[in-house]
Amino acid sequence: MPENHTIPALSASVRWIAVAQAARLLSQMLSLAVLARLLAADAYGLMAMAMTVTNFAFLFRDLGTMVAIIQRRRLPARLSATLYWLNLGLALLLAAALAALAWPLARLYQEPRLAPVLQALALVFPLSGLAAVQQAMLERASRFRLLARIETLSALGGLAVALLVAWRGGQVWSLVLQMLTATALSALQLLLAIPSRPRRRPSWRTLRCVLDFSGHFSLFQLLGYVQRNADSMVIGRLLGPAALGVYAMAYKSMTMPLQHLTGIASRALVPAMSRAQNAPQRLADLYLHASALITLLTAPLMAGLLALRAPFVELAFGPRWSAVAALMPWLSLLGLAQALAAIPASVLLALGKARLLLWIGLLGAALQLAGFLLSARWGVQGIAASYCAASLLLLWPLHRAALRSVPLSAMRLLAAIGKPLGAAGVMLLTVALAHRALSGIGLLPDFALCLLLGVLVYGALVFPVLPDRWRSRLLLKGARP
Repeated sequence: MPENHTIPALSASVRWIAVAQAARLLSQMLSLAVLARLLAADAYGLMAMAMTVTNFAFLFRDLGTMVAIIQRRRLPARLSATLYWLNLGLALLLAAALAALAWPLARLYQEPRLAPVLQALALVFPLSGLAAVQQAMLERASRFRLLARIETLSALGGLAVALLVAWRGGQVWSLVLQMLTATALSALQLLLAIPSRPRRRPSWRTLRCVLDFSGHFSLFQLLGYVQRNADSMVIGRLLGPAALGVYAMAYKSMTMPLQHLTGIASRALVPAMSRAQNAPQRLADLYLHASALITLLTAPLMAGLLALRAPFVELAFGPRWSAVAALMPWLSLLGLAQALAAIPASVLLALGKARLLLWIGLLGAALQLAGFLLSARWGVQGIAASYCAASLLLLWPLHRAALRSVPLSAMRLLAAIGKPLGAAGVMLLTVALAHRALSGIGLLPDFALCLLLGVLVYGALVFPVLPDRWRSRLLLKGARP
């Protein structure tokens, strides 16, 4: 794994993004643990209905222009001003559309209480639109320490308001106000961090220079939304809600930790790689380092869940969810494939190749949908297997496209990710054999001992191949009194 002066800066960015992610996750867990005791189930149901609408609307919030700000080598003042007014206009348009469609959507759901919730949540769009360009500019400059502070304070502020309103009997409005408060606090802090406002008038001629990139990236995001929800739609339509419940639980348990890891990596990588567009060797070093690091973290996680899937499911969810364990072999490979796909996608984005990324996404969607239709006859396991196969097949064209853009050979990349993959394979075999031998001592002791064994085996295998800077840092920490 190569090292240069860009790697420490990237590591610092990753560290601060991880802090923000941890704060967000902690607030979500506290919200779930406390609010679940104060709110009725239908409050969560109403919010879930509303979020299906708002999540779809968020796909069109900036039409990919925020990524264009992060990716561009130069950002003229006229372009940033144009994008500011464009995003504010789009935000107001989406808010007006959501407010106007609130009652028709409520009738579609046959839930009249949904309409005022949607109308209130429409305010999220102008609130976030006020500071969208400021956030993109901070990410462009990799000022993730400041962003971590902003996101942490916003999440905690939203949680405090939600708890107060729920305690006063606010039900679903506690969840609505939590989202509005967090968004407003984030916008306020971003505007204070970059207080200047664009003074120039928007220029449509200037805008045209980013529309090709942002348009293709926006379509790629829409395609990704369809892909992420296609499996649930197919299972729910063809196999019923019971099968969908088992699949959703398995998918969430396997992919939730990976989504946090890949989200951290992608958010830090795109601005770092964008600044290295004119330095191909630095870009190749970042690509190689990030691929090795994401494999180092995700491979043992997936191997451990695969080897201990039965006790994990029983301890985490209870014996009635035992069917979840049967899906984990496929979903563990799927999770690893999705993690390995995040790095080359970041490379292509940083180089402005959104059109190529869209074509690869269309190929992946075709493979995925064809696999779903062909495998549905074998039930939920068939869907999971076809999803896994499509994701693994897509890795080759994705990495090939990225490798053609940087001075990095496929053999060097395979060598970098092969070491942690090999170590995870040995760990998987060792833990599986230990689990079989220890199955008679009880569920919890068996799981705990196998987990400890897996950590020790993997750590012993990967420590010798870590970069020198990492090894020396670990040794120094271990030597401190």
